[in-house]
Amino acid sequence: MGGAVTSVLKLGDILVIYIVKNLFCLLFCLILFSCESQQPERPDHLIPEKEFVSILADIHTAEAQIESTIAYPDTALMVFNHLQEEIWKKHGVTKYQFRETYNYYTTHVPEMDKLYEIVTDTLLAREAGYAKKPKPQPVPDPELVEAPDSIRFQEGKEGPAGTSGFKPGT
Repeated sequence: MGGAVTSVLKLGDILVIYIVKNLFCLLFCLILFSCESQQPERPDHLIPEKEFVSILADIHTAEAQIESTIAYPDTALMVFNHLQEEIWKKHGVTKYQFRETYNYYTTHVPEMDKLYEIVTDTLLAREAGYAKKPKPQPVPDPELVEAPDSIRFQEGKEGPAGTSGFKPGT
């Protein structure tokens, strides 16, 4: 007799399959809904936009100055960190406020794009302002400047400390 292998599912097996199938569907739905974009609401302690633009412009200006003058990355980072703290102090904001504001805008990309348009315009205006300013004239070295001879005076004028003018050849 040839025996045919038949598989018979028992009630317990059917119940396990049903539970696993429903558990899988439940987990899938939870994962799907947890991936939904949840952007945080605008916190009250954010730096106002106008002030934030000014801070970002100052930070980018400091970065440009550091890049053009400091060759060593470690030194540049130390100088940048110091300048960034000075900028925050100048604008009366804390590191926490700056980071919270920056993090908010990184999750709200369209608003960040608008801010950076203003930052770019601000930097261009500053650059134009620097270009309009006359370049400072170098201060001459006092040792190289020809000073008037203190012994010779013009005829008829008094010399130093009330002395009468010296006339050469008399």
